[in-house]
Amino acid sequence: MGWASAVTVADYDNDGFEDIFITYFIHNVIYRNNGDGTFTDVTRPAGLYREGTFWGSACTFIDYDRDGNLDLFVGHYAHLDIATTPPPGSDPTFCMNAGVPVFCGPHYFHPVAPFCFTTMATARSSM
Repeated sequence: MGWASAVTVADYDNDGFEDIFITYFIHNVIYRNNGDGTFTDVTRPAGLYREGTFWGSACTFIDYDRDGNLDLFVGHYAHLDIATTPPPGSDPTFCMNAGVPVFCGPHYFHPVAPFCFTTMATARSSM
């Protein structure tokens, strides 16, 4: 897991139970509702696991391609590499406002393109 930023809920597998997708700093996760008050992490079997570090900041289920099946859209905040990012307040040119350390806005980082997963029907049949 990581630091959660956004959540969307929908019955993507059409089993009558609401499933949950959560964006996290590092890796996003989709939880399938088991129908008994519990959830199972099905990120890898659903084909939603992506190698690398991502900072998901927005997400929604939508029928993006109008095929009658839910698709998943994930927006990303920025690329952040913890190994090369200076600690807060240690670099006077990084994430400072009037000499005070502040939350780093996106202009300090490289942008990351959004991701649209349009094969949720395939993911549904593989689990």
